[in-house]
Amino acid sequence: MERINSLYQQCLRSISGWNDDHSKLTGRWRFVAYSTGSAGESGDSMLYQFRRANNLESKKYKEWFIPLSQIIGQKLGPEDTIVFVDDFCGSGDQVCDAWGKTTSMLVTGVGRCYLCVTASTRQARERINSETELVVISGHELNDSDNFFSNECQHFTGSEKDRLRNYCKKANSKEPAGHGNCGLMVVFQHNCPNNSLPIFHVSNRSWRGLFPRHN
Repeated sequence: MERINSLYQQCLRSISGWNDDHSKLTGRWRFVAYSTGSAGESGDSMLYQFRRANNLESKKYKEWFIPLSQIIGQKLGPEDTIVFVDDFCGSGDQVCDAWGKTTSMLVTGVGRCYLCVTASTRQARERINSETELVVISGHELNDSDNFFSNECQHFTGSEKDRLRNYCKKANSKEPAGHGNCGLMVVFQHNCPNNSLPIFHVSNRSWRGLFPRHN
């Protein structure tokens, strides 16, 4: 978790307008787990981790951290800032879908909205920045060279990739390169993104992953 804490600190301090001297902040700041509304999503646990990482655990900051359902009640305006928190963006699907269905309506009139994640692919960042009003702040960015099956990935030979693709098809014939064809090899302590190769996280009759997802 030390690495995650460091990345969350880096993310918050890179946001324009943030200041560790809170008396110098403009407007109100609210921190929210980015989720689709289902209980137990990664954003909920990561918001707590984000709070700890940035020394905001004191009771005086309690009102800064709110659930998605309370955003409208805050009556935030053009001088205020919302920072959504999650762990990872691979394809951008979940963020963009939630934005279109609910989140965009909840933040109407809010001055600035950010999404802080420990890591993101370049494609997800560009898509979210383009399709939503969120500005993605990522502690670490993954590129084409991080996609196992991409020609840009030079860490493995063609024959090694072909062999692994067969195993990935055994684990998940529909998405052998992971969700969004991201082909990633990313595993967190708390979970494994579905954008990673299915051999890591899929468990079924044909395959048992080392890092099963907790959906």
